[in-house]
Amino acid sequence: MRYILLCLLLLAGPNPLLAHRPPEFGAGPDELLYPGSTLFKLRVLAAFRLWWKELLEPPKPYRSRPQARGRYFYLSGWKAASAPRDMDRHILYRDFVAKYGKSSPEMLVVKERYQDAEGRLSSMIAVVDLDSDIGLRMDGRPGAYDSAGKGSWCYVEEPYPGGKDIRAIYVTTDFSTQPLPERYGYMLRYTDRLTDSSEALFRPGARPVVDAFPEPPVEDSATRRFLDYAHAATGAGYRAGYYRVTLLEAEVCTLRALRLRDPEFNRLLHAGMAEALGDGFPSAEFQAYAEVLVSPVAALELKRRCVLKGSCSRSQGPRAHVYAIAQLAGRASRLPVFLRAHLELLNDHFFRESDNSIAFEERGTYEGELDRQGIRSIDLLLGTLLRTEDPGAHRVQGNGYRIGEVLAYMPGEPFWTGRLAEMWGDPELDEYNRVLAGRVYRTIRKCLFYAEWKRGSR
Repeated sequence: MRYILLCLLLLAGPNPLLAHRPPEFGAGPDELLYPGSTLFKLRVLAAFRLWWKELLEPPKPYRSRPQARGRYFYLSGWKAASAPRDMDRHILYRDFVAKYGKSSPEMLVVKERYQDAEGRLSSMIAVVDLDSDIGLRMDGRPGAYDSAGKGSWCYVEEPYPGGKDIRAIYVTTDFSTQPLPERYGYMLRYTDRLTDSSEALFRPGARPVVDAFPEPPVEDSATRRFLDYAHAATGAGYRAGYYRVTLLEAEVCTLRALRLRDPEFNRLLHAGMAEALGDGFPSAEFQAYAEVLVSPVAALELKRRCVLKGSCSRSQGPRAHVYAIAQLAGRASRLPVFLRAHLELLNDHFFRESDNSIAFEERGTYEGELDRQGIRSIDLLLGTLLRTEDPGAHRVQGNGYRIGEVLAYMPGEPFWTGRLAEMWGDPELDEYNRVLAGRVYRTIRKCLFYAEWKRGSR
């Protein structure tokens, strides 16, 4: 009965998210980011990719992340100067408390492997609370915390001018994992099948660059020689930047005419592509030429060889770059790459030097584009939220706060809220995933409260 109610809610009207979108990427508040023809093509690909897996294969078994209980300490002053030596000597917990004072109550401690915003594999150990990772999150190289267990001390130093603070965890129980119930395995399989967790969004060795400092092509390079030849033919000048280089229609016509009749133009283009696909660095302008003169597949490959980092909270470059990847992947019928790029936009998974709440409201979540592909959005989003042991290097990791924002404004919100409440209270689900579900549930409630407050304050 609840599924019938959900269908009626979904058919009752347009997705409210479309009316709450920021003016990002030049799309109006009622417009989808991608052409309808692209979304229809991706819908067909998604159906073909899923149907036989859904019918013929049960999900593989999944296990939770390693979890234990622990106590959290925050130390400053003389305590911060002395405590590391004691922890390195494996001081007993009771002796540490006698010397440095009480800790927090026992809290959940989790080990996790993940891929950071620059594509590097890292490991983490964290004290987890329903509100946030308020205690401690320590990042390190892969395997850095594999040996941590009952009786271990883990700490991180936070230096500042004239001193330092210490945040530490004392692990009080052994780490353990447990199997996830099969109903969550279906969500995880659905996500992995659609997004192809064996492949990263960016190519291995992709060059990280800061969007505020565009670099021109190297003077003596094949790409620069091609650009110089093209500029001489079209009368255009060099255009800097890593994204949003738009070619004029007359310029495109001239370039395509040269492609048909000028052997030297073609030779320089092929040499530039070979360099860009090798060790060269393709500028955004060369990528734009590749899109109109070679193919969307070639331009997509060039885009995936560069990772943009934001220079400040208002930096548009990282999101615009990944949006361009999503557009090209849609045109090239690369469904997994498209979904990975679109989910990066939804989760706002980008590296920036700084961030603030004003900038948050300028970034859309764009869930409506998933609905237009016939994708079960709730299963896909919750599949990215769930954390499992050894998920693979490239599984999409959802941001609980962004997912909560999406679900708050989706038609059928009471259904999503009830489903998350069930996950939060599910005794068969591990504690870490229950906490993550609880965070999303609370985010939904906060978003709805904020929306009501804004409506009443007008």
